Amino acid sequence: MSTFLKLCLLFLGLSFFKFKVYADSLNGNISIKTKGMKNLKGQLCFALFNGPHNFPSPSDSLLKSECISASKSLGMFTFHGLPFGTYAISVFHDENSDRILNTRIFGIPKESFGFSKDPTVLVSAPKFLDCTVILNSNILEQEINLKSF
Repeated sequence: MSTFLKLCLLFLGLSFFKFKVYADSLNGNISIKTKGMKNLKGQLCFALFNGPHNFPSPSDSLLKSECISASKSLGMFTFHGLPFGTYAISVFHDENSDRILNTRIFGIPKESFGFSKDPTVLVSAPKFLDCTVILNSNILEQEINLKSF
């Protein structure tokens, strides 16, 4: 193999490595701390959305979701390896561990819930734009206050 060809392959390899490192640096984590849990029963269910379609219900815009033990997590959770972008987060305290936000008559939640940016919730769930956060660094920390009716 000629020296020129070897140098070209080396350059391409180094270029790919630089691109890979740059692309990886455009990912980050969203670290969430919830406040206001009434007890440590059940689990906390976190959902991450990257678009407004049917937010905050499970839909095409639901990117990731996970439920974790309320007693073990102490209200802390992190979504890892997310591309930089705009997101909205919802969380609820699933006290009976059925992975459903249980409701009363007229859809009023029985279990506590919260959203990124802590929007006011009166008659209906907030809109995606009311809850959006922008991930543009290695870590974005969010504090979500759980509300109850």
